[in-house]
Amino acid sequence: MRIKGSYIEVCFLVLIMACGRFIVADDVVPIAAADCPVHTSFESEHYVIRRAYVEDPFSFLRWLKPVVADANTEVSFLNGHPYSLAAVRKGVDALDKLVFLGESNEASAVMVTVVAVENCKARQLDLVYQIYSTRISPILTTTLESRSHEKEAPQEQAGVTQPPALRFQPLAGYNRSDDLFGGARIEAHAPPSTHLPFHSLVIEGWGSTSAHSATIALAGSHDPEKIWLQHAEWQLNYSQSESPTDVHSLQKGRLAGAFAGASRPSGSAGWTLRFGGKVEGGNLQSGFSSIDLAPNTIASAGYGAIDLYAGTTARTRHQVFSASYGLELGSTGGGAQIDWRKHVGDVAHEFWYPIGNHRLIEIDSRFTAGGIQIPGSIPLAARFFGGNREQEFVPGDTWKIRANPVIRSIPANRFYRSADGPGAESFSAYNLTAAYSIWRRPVVPQEILNDPEFLRQVNGGLTSAISTVTVTYLAKDKHFKESFAHIQEVRDSVTRFETAVKAAEAVHPGQVLQDFKLCKSALVRAGQRATSAAEAKSADAYGDVAALLNSDPTGDENRLQKVDVACVAGLNGKLNDPAIATEGAKLGALANVMQQEFDQIDQARAAAQAEQEMSYVKTTLQTLLHDVNLYSISPVAVFDLAHIGPANATLGGTRYGAGGGLRFTLVSAASFTFGYAWNIHAHPDEGRGALFFALKFRDLFQ
Repeated sequence: MRIKGSYIEVCFLVLIMACGRFIVADDVVPIAAADCPVHTSFESEHYVIRRAYVEDPFSFLRWLKPVVADANTEVSFLNGHPYSLAAVRKGVDALDKLVFLGESNEASAVMVTVVAVENCKARQLDLVYQIYSTRISPILTTTLESRSHEKEAPQEQAGVTQPPALRFQPLAGYNRSDDLFGGARIEAHAPPSTHLPFHSLVIEGWGSTSAHSATIALAGSHDPEKIWLQHAEWQLNYSQSESPTDVHSLQKGRLAGAFAGASRPSGSAGWTLRFGGKVEGGNLQSGFSSIDLAPNTIASAGYGAIDLYAGTTARTRHQVFSASYGLELGSTGGGAQIDWRKHVGDVAHEFWYPIGNHRLIEIDSRFTAGGIQIPGSIPLAARFFGGNREQEFVPGDTWKIRANPVIRSIPANRFYRSADGPGAESFSAYNLTAAYSIWRRPVVPQEILNDPEFLRQVNGGLTSAISTVTVTYLAKDKHFKESFAHIQEVRDSVTRFETAVKAAEAVHPGQVLQDFKLCKSALVRAGQRATSAAEAKSADAYGDVAALLNSDPTGDENRLQKVDVACVAGLNGKLNDPAIATEGAKLGALANVMQQEFDQIDQARAAAQAEQEMSYVKTTLQTLLHDVNLYSISPVAVFDLAHIGPANATLGGTRYGAGGGLRFTLVSAASFTFGYAWNIHAHPDEGRGALFFALKFRDLFQ
């Protein structure tokens, strides 16, 4: 959509939550631009709609294309139609029937439609409905890894995705150690409703003339409703790889089972505790000779290991922080002895800030350190090998814990010569990356963001969302559950009450007709509310239970009280029927029990929980609106410092690297980063620097 040179009208905002849909409608607010007359009433000037159509910034997604096509069909009736605000609203109403985000019970979804009037010539104009839709999950939005998703795949962070049955992603890159390599990642996902321990199968592999890597993994996850545990995931993983050094290769083959969990975020920054464990076993081999190795180091061996890891992560509007610690207990024997203990600490910080319209300056820094204690023996490939390729402590790609010295001026696995022999026993590394966007296309154009009405409606919708999320927490309160537990008794009591009233009506035909009518009407409405509550999920049932009791915020419901007024005080005050009196007393007793429990619900706590949860959604939404680009080109500057030990005058020690490059991201196709880093004060057996290059293709089935 060409916002520049257009006449834009922000029409409405629809906020969709798990508990329902809320519409906030206001008067149309025009935004004048260059290619259409300013302060012109197109309706009174008798303009005709030349063409009405729909655009979505994420329409490159395969699954979304037919939805956009259907949307274009829905608004095509406006083609050739005289322009009017009523016609514009008819288009809005037609689009409201479509689902751009799919169904979800786990996320907050926002859909904003911006109506643009363009190409105003010869009393004709084009009417463009621009759809901005997001489904932001509060789960894991506070993590360091979520920031990478925003830059490389904003459609995923925005939630504008549907889990495909099959996903295919080509891989390519270059490293001087590995040469030019290529491969692919294939993911197969089971339907969300499938009750299987593993929901996805991932096969990933790449290879070159000197290196290769292959992984197959079964993975599953769950987002429990525990107060302290918000996300859990597990994986069964087999991998096999060969990666060269400058002399010999390292071979690894392992089978691993891993589990990780994340707590519910807390505080304004969304501090999240992460923890996990991994059990693995396999073979670690190398081509090095035993005589060249450090003491207590063996060239090749079978092994088993237990890994434990924990960390925390937090995020604010313009920065994200992560700190992780991992402990590996390994053994080369068949018993329970511990032959080595590996410690890894990893701290990362990212800061970004817009300078101008969606032109971001980004500064990423990371410090990693590790050490190994060897009471027994350790395979060479389990020691530390540094260079310009990151090695991960945790299998999989959800939680990134760096586990080796990364220095981009030295090729992969070539920073490893310590004073004791190949493979370091300790390391520390600091990496700094700075980038600035010089060319980009924002997800949301600045012209729209400058409109106060657009932002007011977004903020107003989020406020309504907080109220809805509050209800989900109220429904989890133990006192609501106690109150709700009596709902079936209320249904049965209302049914018996209706039977008693019908019997009394037969005994007193033609008497107090108006009182009978009012009583039966009150019973029907109370029964409808009770039935709706009994058949609904807990969050949806909250409103029905509140409507039955003296807790309806509008004051218009109070259905059980109205039964008492109409049937007991009103009708039976005149009839004095024993059956009606008995059923009225039973229903009144149930209402009192439910009311006592309902009144003890912690309203303030639920409101605070909802406000906190939605604060993370707000942060992510603000980033997507103001910072994220659909494509961008950014110059990159890098600086690295890495140290391995033990060290002496010629082996191990500290290296420095500095350089620059270019980062290009095109979310509809691919992203790549390339550059060169110089090895400052290189040792004689090391090169002067290294080229770094990585290419990621978008999922071709998306």
